[in-house]
Amino acid sequence: MLGRLAFIGIVTLALVVVVSQSGGGKAAQASIAQSCPGGADGGVTVSFVWPAAGEGATETWLDLGYAAEFPDTTFQGYGPFDPAQTAYAIAGLPAGVKYYYRVQSKKADGWHTNAAGAFVTACGTPATPGNVAQRCYEGPEPGPADDGVAAVFSWTGGSAGEQWIDLSAGSGEFATGTYRGYGPVPSGAASYEIVGLARGTAYWWRINTRTPGGWLTSAAARFDTPGCARG
Repeated sequence: MLGRLAFIGIVTLALVVVVSQSGGGKAAQASIAQSCPGGADGGVTVSFVWPAAGEGATETWLDLGYAAEFPDTTFQGYGPFDPAQTAYAIAGLPAGVKYYYRVQSKKADGWHTNAAGAFVTACGTPATPGNVAQRCYEGPEPGPADDGVAAVFSWTGGSAGEQWIDLSAGSGEFATGTYRGYGPVPSGAASYEIVGLARGTAYWWRINTRTPGGWLTSAAARFDTPGCARG
């Protein structure tokens, strides 16, 4: 990867597998879709759709690399694009590799990041988060120290494989050390119960599926646990 070189070989957009992204700080996240037209051995085609550049932008670039900091010579830049362009696809990426991406537009005062995040290339179909059925429970008297919420998570399954549920309190970015994984959940299962959740708390959850081509990660979904006043 050699930094920003003019490279505009756009391939056909094949929006087949929608995956979640993480990272990127306060920047928005692009919508990412992956497909493997020739099977896993033929490489992964990754399609990006990002927010439009703001007023005054003169050009846009998509950078793809192995490190979130995008040090020189460690990433490939694709562009320049017209600021009105909001989609691009890259073909032939190896499966099972974590990539960082960012979309930046140039204005008079410098570069502005339109979207940023990370994803792992994979072939297959991720699960789709569904309903979260919750119930409150009370711990032993006399106080609420052991009170909590139990939740049954349901989803629509995707490709076959071992599954894990990631749960993060208050953030949908799932940065390292900010979430807990629950599993393994057998292939084909589509529900799982977790107990001990805090009351009155915002949570984000997602499903990871292990496939021969790597991990498939679902989009993240938010839910809020009830306050559950003691009776």
